Amino acid sequence: MLGDSLVFGWGVKFVDTTSELIEVGLNKTNTSIKYEVINTGVENYNSQMEVEYFLSEGYKYEPDVVILNYFINDAENTPKRKSNFFIEIFIFLLL
Repeated sequence: MLGDSLVFGWGVKFVDTTSELIEVGLNKTNTSIKYEVINTGVENYNSQMEVEYFLSEGYKYEPDVVILNYFINDAENTPKRKSNFFIEIFIFLLL
C-alpha cells in the first residue's frame, strides 16, 4: 500500500488502518495462502514521492500487487527546498 497519511493511518489505531483491515480480511479465507499487506504510507507524501519510494525501496519486497492510494492533494508538485531544512527552520525561529 503506497499512500500518504490516510494510508499511514493518521489518527486511528493500527488495527483500524486500511492495510491491516485488508490483511485480516484476506487471511480469513480457508486457504493455505498467508497474505501480508505492507503499509508504506507517509504523511504529506504525494503520488510522485510514493512512486519514487517504490522504485528505490518498495520493489525489494517483491510484491505481487501494489495499491497506489490517491487523494486530491496527490496532484500537487513535490516541494523543493531552496536550502538546508535546518537552516530554514533556524531562520524561521529567529524571525
